[in-house]
Amino acid sequence: MKAEAVIFDKDGTLMEFDPFWVKVAESAVQDILNRLGINSVPVCEVLEAFGVRGGISDVNGILRKGTYEQAGEALAGVLERYGIKIESAKLSALVREAFAANSGEGGIKGCAGVKETLSRLKSLGIRLAVVTTDSADITGKCLKVLGIESFFDKIYTDDGITPPKPEPYCAVEFLRTYGIKPENAVMVGDTLTDARFAENAGMKFIAVASGAAGKELEDRAAAVIPDISGLDHIIEGRA
Repeated sequence: MKAEAVIFDKDGTLMEFDPFWVKVAESAVQDILNRLGINSVPVCEVLEAFGVRGGISDVNGILRKGTYEQAGEALAGVLERYGIKIESAKLSALVREAFAANSGEGGIKGCAGVKETLSRLKSLGIRLAVVTTDSADITGKCLKVLGIESFFDKIYTDDGITPPKPEPYCAVEFLRTYGIKPENAVMVGDTLTDARFAENAGMKFIAVASGAAGKELEDRAAAVIPDISGLDHIIEGRA
């Protein structure tokens, strides 16, 4: 599978998801409730609305594949069940702020072979990008801690303006910048959102998944791999 460009999802693809994000979500939700002066709503109920149960995130839940706007809507739904009505737009802004404020460097752990694989792909002359629904501040922090920020030609984050995945905007802009056709590009990710993003942009999709999650993505993917180590053996640069 030859490619001139590879676009990566961040969480669950370049870095392990739960060790970092579940802890951040727990702290952020408590922070939001404290800011609102609410003590009648259990943190665990909000986490469940985000797709987190027993410290494990649902691969198709809001925390995994949603946006801050979707998280705000989910939070609004939980609060409404307790008779508390707050506009989801206000809550979305609070979610964004609280996640940024509660995202330290603890729990940031790269997926297997991430640094070595990115280095080899760059040596092949392949253009690399990250497209994530995470904020710029948190994304920059994670990539810096992992020591992989410099490998990417472009990094796209949720700035509240740029259309998020699965809208193909970021892929189209990235490929146009470097004069690369969609059929010569690959998206690597771990959710159905990533698969739809690739399809909408006309790119091939490689799924990073295993077990039931891998089966779910199998029909949409050119390949399913447990992690990105060895990705360079699947993707060869064009001479």
